[in-house]
Amino acid sequence: MVAAAKPVVEGEERLLAALAAQAYPLARVIDRKVVVDHAARSMTVDWRIDTGPYARFDRRPSKGSNRSIAISCRRACPGKPANRSTRQGR
Repeated sequence: MVAAAKPVVEGEERLLAALAAQAYPLARVIDRKVVVDHAARSMTVDWRIDTGPYARFDRRPSKGSNRSIAISCRRACPGKPANRSTRQGR
């Protein structure tokens, strides 16, 4: 087995994609440490990851549906009414 950079980079991409699928779309690698032991013919990779904020997104609302927009506004700004007239494009 030859120590190569390609599997490390591909593994990093898979790791970030898995974090994005688990609601961490802004995850990023802060540091990567690769240690190759030629005698044992092994390689160890340690990543330091900043997951960023948890960010779950709801499904896209169906065409013409304003109800989900109003619900999202109420969740984002509790205590404030959802005012559709202030949305851009209206």
